[in-house]
Amino acid sequence: MKAEIAMWKEFITVYTTALAEAEKYGDVGGIEWNKHMIHFYTEKIDEAEKLSA
Repeated sequence: MKAEIAMWKEFITVYTTALAEAEKYGDVGGIEWNKHMIHFYTEKIDEAEKLSA
C-alpha cells in the first residue's frame, strides 16, 4: 500500500504542475481536469492511510 500511496503522491505532483501550466495559458478544461485529478488522488491517499492505520 505504501508504494501505491507514493505513486499517487507523484501523480498529484504531476497534476499540480499541469494545473499551473493550464492556469498560465487560461486552459479552462485543463484547469478543471487537473483540479479534479488532484482531488481524486488526495481522496485515494486519505482512504488508503485510514485503512492502513
